[in-house]
Amino acid sequence: MVRLACLVLLAASVEAQWRVGRAEVDITPPAKMPMAGYYHIRLNEGRHDPLYAKAMVVEQGGERVALVAVDYVQIPRQFVDEARRLIAARTGIPATHVMISATHSHTGPELGTRLRNVTPEIDALAKGFWAKIPGLIAASVERANGALAPGEIAVGVGREESISFIRRFRMIDGTTGWNPGKRNPKIDRVLGTIDPDVAVVTARGGAYVNFALHLDTVGGAEYSADYPYALSRTLREVKGPAFSPLFTIGCAGNINPTVDLV
Repeated sequence: MVRLACLVLLAASVEAQWRVGRAEVDITPPAKMPMAGYYHIRLNEGRHDPLYAKAMVVEQGGERVALVAVDYVQIPRQFVDEARRLIAARTGIPATHVMISATHSHTGPELGTRLRNVTPEIDALAKGFWAKIPGLIAASVERANGALAPGEIAVGVGREESISFIRRFRMIDGTTGWNPGKRNPKIDRVLGTIDPDVAVVTARGGAYVNFALHLDTVGGAEYSADYPYALSRTLREVKGPAFSPLFTIGCAGNINPTVDLV
């Protein structure tokens, strides 16, 4: 919900005159790179669906903000800082008006330090791609900024309670269990509650969607945006191929999916 704060504040004024632009840039890495999301090395074996940097630029009264979601498990600070610098230089949007987040897909590339030093060839491949990421993110905002046009903004909240569960449990011995298994007799009680709210901001042929659920419904060793890919595909079937949904994850540290969604 915090991710939506700037748009919700903007949307509070019904008389506001809006301009909205959207864009998507393919950020799928080359094959064979280490993949993120698990506690062991997985080298990529192909692509289930492309990964994107999806950007939405909103302007009101001469003030512009840019919101970007990337289909990676994380987006380290150095990538964010450099992307913001490039965005400010190319579009004039201040770095402080740019929000960049990762969807937390478990089937994207490893961008941290945990899985480096695999082989010299793979390390070189990864570092070469990492160097391109800030420019690709900036390109998504540059294109969205260039597509600004008048449009209305609407805000709504739905509910989805059937696909999430809390993976953290108090065990009968007093310890805390993490994914201890279905019907485990050593479970005492679940610790926490899911967040069923699906927050949506619609804006001129696109949507900004926020939901608290781990992006780990695909698995395997192929690149995938996980269920935001299925969300985009479904919305485009209903709204048309030009419809552009941008997904961000809510507070989902201990919320896992109960079903395969892709």
